[in-house]
Amino acid sequence: MNRPPRLSRKLVSLAWITLAGGVAGVGYVAALSTLNLFPFDFSLTAARAGLLNGATITTLIGLLEIMIWHAPRGVPLRRLPFPVRLVIKTIAYTGIIVGTLLAYNTWLLADSGGDPRVYIRDYLPLDALVSFMIALVIHFVMLTRRMIGGRVLRNIVMGRYARPTRETRVFLFADIAESSSIALCLGDVRTHALISRVFFDLDAVITAHGGEVHRYVGDQVVVTWPMEAAVRDGRCLRCALEMRTLLERRAPWYRRHHGIAPRIRAALNGGPVVAGECGDGKLEIVYFGDTVNTAARLEQTTKSLDRWLLLPSALAAQLPATVPGWTRVEVGAVPIKGHEAPVALSSYDPASLDSPHTADKITPGKRNPGRAA
Repeated sequence: MNRPPRLSRKLVSLAWITLAGGVAGVGYVAALSTLNLFPFDFSLTAARAGLLNGATITTLIGLLEIMIWHAPRGVPLRRLPFPVRLVIKTIAYTGIIVGTLLAYNTWLLADSGGDPRVYIRDYLPLDALVSFMIALVIHFVMLTRRMIGGRVLRNIVMGRYARPTRETRVFLFADIAESSSIALCLGDVRTHALISRVFFDLDAVITAHGGEVHRYVGDQVVVTWPMEAAVRDGRCLRCALEMRTLLERRAPWYRRHHGIAPRIRAALNGGPVVAGECGDGKLEIVYFGDTVNTAARLEQTTKSLDRWLLLPSALAAQLPATVPGWTRVEVGAVPIKGHEAPVALSSYDPASLDSPHTADKITPGKRNPGRAA
């Protein structure tokens, strides 16, 4: 299965972070010089020092965020309580900032015949404090972006949905199969821990395929794409297929840590919607229209048809004809609430009959072994 070019996007992001850091470093040096808070006049050498400081600091922080914090190896860190995460990142940021400033500026002063101890004594505390405050603001913005979604934050800031707007989008509704029975087996607390971990793992798949998490509702996640982006390379379909594949691959881990290997049921649908901001104290972008309602009803229909995935055949026709490892199945015309005529539906099954994932038999009232992660 083809994957979107995640590495190239990370490198582009890192390049922009480095450029922004370098420009900010030059601006910071110029400001301190204007206010007579700099140990020497603003010059090409001073600008070079600011450029190197800013670019190096932001590059190292960017690498920390992209290659460690938001990479698979950073999963244990991202699942720590927020205060612990904040302390760890504060220490890491402080070490990067102070170490970089100390190295570059003592080198600059020594190279120009000055005394590096003067900078360490009189100017390093201010530089470290200001740089750390900037890094803290950046971290706060990144945290806010992660909490409500990068596209949602950008659209709210730009006022794109201040008035209702017509769009054409694809929606993926995915929920955890037999969640009610799972809750009876595991109890509410352990079920919540399981659902939280499933959505945590699936988020990486959604991000990799350019999806935007619209909302989480109980044991369900709603993902959306603009229509053009969704059908490009069939990424909306590939996202759903890889969600199932990921849970199959991690089934032994889930059984070991939670006592049950979860499965998903999913539905895809695309078409026109109206999007707009709702709320005051808590602002949210809401999508309205038959497209969203039909996606939700298709997800409910998966249960009665015993299919793990359903999508209108009209949408399937816009997606790749073949996906390696999967077989498209024509389900037929099915009555859907809200539609006068039955809707032709399609599904996808693993090409191999020997699926690595065996559904766990869930018996209500029976406590399955395992511990919450």
